Amino acid sequence: MKKRTRKALHDYVIVIPTYKRADVFFKKTYTRIIQRYNLSHKVLLLIQCDEDEVAYQKCTPHLKQLRTPKGLLHTVNYVAKYYPKNKHIVIMHDDITRLLHINPPSAQRITVKNADQLFCTMFKLMIQHNCNLGGFYPTNYPLSMVRQPNITTDLRFIHDPITLIRNQKLMLNERFAYKMDFERTIQYYKQDKRVFRLNHYTFCTAYNPKTTT
Repeated sequence: MKKRTRKALHDYVIVIPTYKRADVFFKKTYTRIIQRYNLSHKVLLLIQCDEDEVAYQKCTPHLKQLRTPKGLLHTVNYVAKYYPKNKHIVIMHDDITRLLHINPPSAQRITVKNADQLFCTMFKLMIQHNCNLGGFYPTNYPLSMVRQPNITTDLRFIHDPITLIRNQKLMLNERFAYKMDFERTIQYYKQDKRVFRLNHYTFCTAYNPKTTT
């Protein structure tokens, strides 16, 4: 791989939309993911009000902040406009507690050792497969994951607690504000005729009933 390409793979940003949940963010995504994997230098907190600016600055003073419009959809669209086309972006929710994977045929869950390496590998594979949207298996069900091929590029749901994007500046419609990840998946599939999913990797959040913290 060329030196410039290797540098581009590492030149990604982790954007975290969060609203009046400084305590949740600190206990979950920050402590369990950002701090654990030494990713603070990659993080940009997406802040929507003065109150949050103070609260998040107090608990994580070393993290950069960006003021965005109110509302998750407007925030995500702002990020798409803010960064140049093809910028590597990891959109991460504020309540992630674990990154894990399996090694088939075993369904035993294993904690990811190096998140930076995982994200760089994902962007590398997305480029190789001509995909601008990527993600992981959407639920923490290892017995289902083990039956899946490791890599798929057909139309499969990319769940938004962790989403990897090579920014194409695609705007999400307000009509689908409560189904943003579905719309994003369809939009990118329409453009690229494929989306990238690593099915032997997943994450734990409050959205997942099998989450173990």
